[in-house]
Amino acid sequence: MASRGAKPAGQAVLPIASIGKLAYVALMATSDDSPYKHFLREWRKHRGYTQEQLAERCGIPKSIISRYESGERRIHIEAQFQLMAALDIRPAQFFSPPDAPSLDALVADQTLETRRALVRMVKSFLDHEDAK
Repeated sequence: MASRGAKPAGQAVLPIASIGKLAYVALMATSDDSPYKHFLREWRKHRGYTQEQLAERCGIPKSIISRYESGERRIHIEAQFQLMAALDIRPAQFFSPPDAPSLDALVADQTLETRRALVRMVKSFLDHEDAK
């Protein structure tokens, strides 16, 4: 029997800041055109799991995973953690397709000067978008 407070095998531990953001994103993920749409099905297939295999890995019934993937049911925050741990992905990845490159990966081999210039460019772009 597991001791009180022990986390089940494979369950992710995330910083408090991530939990708040995930709760907000979970509330916003209501449609396919939402910027907060989850990519559960895509990540499951990318990892080579069937719904049944993912269900075994995360402890969520296969029928519920099917409903999450079809959009019939929202994924509550605890289930998001279970799924991310089972898929071995970070929160930001859960809301991006598996083939989407991360900005970190794109700039990893660049010089510090180039990375700083890119950060300035992204900030400028975002400021411009906010002003619209």
